[in-house]
Amino acid sequence: MSALTATETFPGSSVLHDENRPLQLLLRERDKYLNFLARGVRNRDLAEELLQSVALKVIERGSQLRCETSAKAWLYRILRNTLTDHYRETAKPPFSAKTPAFKLEIAAPSSVANPCPCASHEVGQLKPEYADALRSVELGGDSVLNYAAVKGLSSNAAYVRLHRARKSLLERVMRTCGPCAGPGCFNCSC
Repeated sequence: MSALTATETFPGSSVLHDENRPLQLLLRERDKYLNFLARGVRNRDLAEELLQSVALKVIERGSQLRCETSAKAWLYRILRNTLTDHYRETAKPPFSAKTPAFKLEIAAPSSVANPCPCASHEVGQLKPEYADALRSVELGGDSVLNYAAVKGLSSNAAYVRLHRARKSLLERVMRTCGPCAGPGCFNCSC
């Protein structure tokens, strides 16, 4: 048995000689493909726009399709990839060095009416790298990027360290102070 050449096909399949055939298949079952996209984005107008994008891709890449029996699978692959591309483009970007994923409001000690002594005590009880990160960035006013550079960390690692340090501090203060720690512990009654 010999290997199939580029012009031969599997038994029972037919070769597409017309480059417009994939587009004809898309247009013939347009409503079915539109419903597929509409289920994916839950918006009929957006699904129409995405279907137009799919039609352009089919026109551009229609010559790649060689076998009519695989045309539907090929079209659905383009539809799924279009949905995936749409969600990647519209997804919220992960936090970057310029826009942190979280923002913790910490007032300067002089502006707090009755700052919680427990919080400053609990900072000293954290892991040394967490305490250092909080003291440098939150209390010292250093930027996360500068802190990362000084410590030889990537910006992502510095953000993660700060996030974990804040979380750990909040848990410790909540255990120590209880309900007054919830709103920020700025008017402490401990």
